[in-house]
Amino acid sequence: MEGIEFGNSNKKVRSQFTYNKNQYIFPVTDPSFEKKYLAGGNGSFDLSLKNIYLCVPLAMPYKDGYCYKLLASLIKAE
Repeated sequence: MEGIEFGNSNKKVRSQFTYNKNQYIFPVTDPSFEKKYLAGGNGSFDLSLKNIYLCVPLAMPYKDGYCYKLLASLIKAE
């Protein structure tokens, strides 16, 4: 609940991963993952997923004029 100090107690789901030695932390907007993790307790959870594709689009400009990346969906490769 990253906004609690500002009066916003809404929980958020974020994805943290490393790709090409760079660490990323993106907000998750995949409805199935959001539903699953918003229903649970607060904390960090290791998914240990292998062979997945991440759909990382660039969002529309925010109030500050910047466009941010987000994790729109996680797709398991078969």
